[in-house]
Amino acid sequence: VAAWAPLGADKNTCWLQIDLGHARRLKAVATQGNGWHDEWVSRYELMHSNDGRNWKRAKAKSTTFVDELRDGAASFKGNNDKNTVVMHALHEVVTARYVKFVPRNYSGWPAMRVELFEQTAAEAAAESTEKVVWLKEALKPLEVRVAQLDTLIVEKENEAIKEEIDAAVAVHVDRRTDLQ
Repeated sequence: VAAWAPLGADKNTCWLQIDLGHARRLKAVATQGNGWHDEWVSRYELMHSNDGRNWKRAKAKSTTFVDELRDGAASFKGNNDKNTVVMHALHEVVTARYVKFVPRNYSGWPAMRVELFEQTAAEAAAESTEKVVWLKEALKPLEVRVAQLDTLIVEKENEAIKEEIDAAVAVHVDRRTDLQ
């Protein structure tokens, strides 16, 4: 099974760039080595862009599969052989038209097969629903506190009204006493 690999001397300054045609919501990536030869990428950076000029680094969901590079950038752990599929969920869904795999370490030659996984509309809707449910749950203690404050305000208002009534009754009683 064929794989992407750079030509000649470019092996230390190469990358695989994919144009998806239009922006897509990406949630995960998977890699394999070259199915014909003992060649694979063991570490890589994953970049994404909407215009092909301004790039951002993607982050893996689990830090177990990420290493720090010398310049402080994160790299994804790649393959240890030519056939095993290594998949990484992204830290967050990214919207991108362009995706770039930049090999940092490799065995034999930087060669890879890649697969990109897009978030479906149903998954996006479910994620939004989960966020709304989480927000509602997070707000419940606040709702309880507001209800307690409302009760306290009503009690204070009732006390103030009672005091006003008591004062009015006392004035009325004093006037009756004065009239007798």
